[in-house]
Amino acid sequence: MSAAGREPEPGAAQCWRPSQVWNFQGVMMARFAVEYVYTADTDKRDEIRPAHRAFLSGLQEKGHLLASGPWANGTGALLVFEFEDEDALKTALEHDPFADADLISRVRINEWTPVLGSWVAG
Repeated sequence: MSAAGREPEPGAAQCWRPSQVWNFQGVMMARFAVEYVYTADTDKRDEIRPAHRAFLSGLQEKGHLLASGPWANGTGALLVFEFEDEDALKTALEHDPFADADLISRVRINEWTPVLGSWVAG
């Protein structure tokens, strides 16, 4: 790897993990499953939800958000993303209006390797 740790030396083999995919710009992306656990403040969450969904829509338009939605019991949500790395994902999530309003009590991030389903190539 180069000193920056991002580009392989000429002729070196690249390491690929099954959770990684290439985006349309030729950048290797990793998939992440993110779980939000919400605070009990449902009134404030209802108030902020339109801004939260607009934020997520922006990430979807950029090709980062694959799916999102709340748990049926309203205690949290599952979000599936593609980002270059976990740091880029965390940076993006810092700008979620739910985070700004302290409506998320816990965030769990896992790099995810889907093996079956419509998101899996060939």
